[in-house]
Amino acid sequence: MAWWLWCAVAWAGAPDLSGTWVLDPAASDPVDALLEVSGASWIERKAAAKMSVTQVLAQSADTLVVTVDSSFMDRTDTLRLDGAPVRTQDKKGHPMTITTSWVGDVLVTTVVPDDPTLPAMTTRRSLSGGGATMTQTVVVSVGGQEVSADRVFRRAP
Repeated sequence: MAWWLWCAVAWAGAPDLSGTWVLDPAASDPVDALLEVSGASWIERKAAAKMSVTQVLAQSADTLVVTVDSSFMDRTDTLRLDGAPVRTQDKKGHPMTITTSWVGDVLVTTVVPDDPTLPAMTTRRSLSGGGATMTQTVVVSVGGQEVSADRVFRRAP
């Protein structure tokens, strides 16, 4: 099957994650352990626990543009949805590979650094509540240690 036809078929049944999403801290797991295993300092972890987070997602047939706006950081990433590995670097210049694909109705993104001493991350995005709630299950692993947390976002009107 041609790659463009595979993408069209794979995306046809995929949920549309597009929209503005606001973190619901009361429904979300704490992120302190995720940040700690990722190497964040105590101050960074305490600041992150109190920050508000808004994500703006723009989905097309082959990409998902994720813009994160928070009191801690702002960033925009474009994810390919066809499962092809993308070579890039993190904010400190470490090379890594990002892969994003649909597994049923869950969008799974894996980030694997070239350096095995750095944390790898998997993010699973899924919708519930008739599309009003997006849950991001984030799993960070490094050196045989694995930590996960569910981040619950509500669709903004």
